[in-house]
Amino acid sequence: MHTIIGIPIAKGIAHGPVRIIHDTSMEAVERLGCNTDEEIQIFHDARNKAIGEIETIRLNTMKNIGEQESKIFEAHQSILEDPELISQVEAYILDKRCCAEWALSLVGNRFRAIFEAMDNAYMKERAIDIKDITCRVVNLIMGHYSDVGSINEPYVLVAHDLTPSQTSTLETKYVKGIITEVGGKTAHSAIIATLLKIPYVVIEKGTTLLKDGDEVVFDGREGSVIVDPDQIYLDAYYVKEKQLVQEEEKYASLRGKVCKTQDNMEVELIANISQIKDLDFIVKSDAKSVGLFRTEFIFMDQERLPTEDEQYEIYKKITTAMSEGYVTIRTLDIGGDKESPLFDIPKEDNPFLGYRGIRLCLEEVEIFKTQLRAILRASAHGQIKIMFPMIASLTEIRKAKDILKICKKELEAVDVAYDSNIEVGIMIETPAAVVMADLFAKEVDFFSIGTNDLIQYTMAVDRSNLKISALYSQYDPAVLRSMKVIAEAAKKENISVSICGEAAADIKLLPYWLGIGISKLSMSVALIPEVKWTISQMTSTKGIEVAKALNKAGDVREVLEGLELTAL
Repeated sequence: MHTIIGIPIAKGIAHGPVRIIHDTSMEAVERLGCNTDEEIQIFHDARNKAIGEIETIRLNTMKNIGEQESKIFEAHQSILEDPELISQVEAYILDKRCCAEWALSLVGNRFRAIFEAMDNAYMKERAIDIKDITCRVVNLIMGHYSDVGSINEPYVLVAHDLTPSQTSTLETKYVKGIITEVGGKTAHSAIIATLLKIPYVVIEKGTTLLKDGDEVVFDGREGSVIVDPDQIYLDAYYVKEKQLVQEEEKYASLRGKVCKTQDNMEVELIANISQIKDLDFIVKSDAKSVGLFRTEFIFMDQERLPTEDEQYEIYKKITTAMSEGYVTIRTLDIGGDKESPLFDIPKEDNPFLGYRGIRLCLEEVEIFKTQLRAILRASAHGQIKIMFPMIASLTEIRKAKDILKICKKELEAVDVAYDSNIEVGIMIETPAAVVMADLFAKEVDFFSIGTNDLIQYTMAVDRSNLKISALYSQYDPAVLRSMKVIAEAAKKENISVSICGEAAADIKLLPYWLGIGISKLSMSVALIPEVKWTISQMTSTKGIEVAKALNKAGDVREVLEGLELTAL
């Protein structure tokens, strides 16, 4: 028995045998002197099996997510049926008398290099598809697991990272836990794990430190993974698991009730959504409204730009589903760590500081207008709020609002209905927006504080860099003081303000948010029950006390100590 220290991502108790999902791009080994006829047959058998696997994924994706999202897997199938790829693999096997996996790896790398050298951004993205496909076939040849859905018994998934095709095949009845080598609480795989209530930790070099068949147990709230646990440890984790079940039952007792403190301060808990598939989770939850719909995912992994009608149907579907509340739609926020082959974004040394968010939209005006018209049309079917991302100046706000006015006039000219009173807000996620919050509040109807990026920019920390992850902290006084400045600016102009992101659901910071006057929290739907219960156990006056204590703190340790001293 031994312990591997990891980073906690998603809560829950995981227990089961390890199954490593391999990225075989570096694993295929050259074997010469092979029977060429046998190796060619092995290649075709694996290729045909991969086509069948992808067809299953495509159909599941179409059913559960949407037709547009399933098209990426049509492209994957066409790559495997490409005569040029097939002929080159066969020729290499015959010429070198090598094994099938080695021939496919080399030919695949050759194809990837060709696409990566192209100037067209869309064609560059095809290199990623080729890697995904060749890895799948090599995995099948080598007897490795390539898909999560290919394992039909309980296991703990271990991988370098999770690809779109792997996340599309997650089955909670089999996947008892997830361990990846990269990622964080804001990564797409982490969001999915949280929604599906799958325990999740990150372990650097996890695929090396663990091997297939290792029995592991871990608590996703703590991060440490016990390998080959003895009965004493297993019994301790069984106790924790029972406690988690009891907690879930406790949280369920508040379902359907208004979220409020013991002294009757009401707090609005709203949900974040990235794709249509998430809508089922939200409709079944306690959330009545959507605080953030990330529309960039409509533009990712697509072969063409979504039309106005296609976007309208998506926004309409979400809006009608949330008929008791409202939907906050964030306009396109491509850039940073969210890439799309549809936009010609040059390679940047600092993409998080580059051509992204509102900066891109104000340049790609026709794409921006298409989205805004679709949102406006959908607003005729329910309450929608429009939110602009990555705002850093008044000029950006005013330009975006001017373009929105043009879109309204265009719809009026053809007698298309929309909500003439639609609210317009901005996401506060840059230090510039914090400093200018008092003036920005005069220009918009609401603020949403994007904590994930605001922390990153305030602390000058790449949130995906594990080496400096300790510096990425919502507890830092600079971050907490920024939140207070924003809340005060919103209150002065009588506009609403919400906190959006991981920090919104931070149990330790809930009293602080209420203490500085923020009573609207937007988060992953899976986190709402625990947050609601915690709020029901506290008072708003305690929140004011906590806020006063934390605003005097000078460093992270003081903040943490202050939180412990003023425990609920």
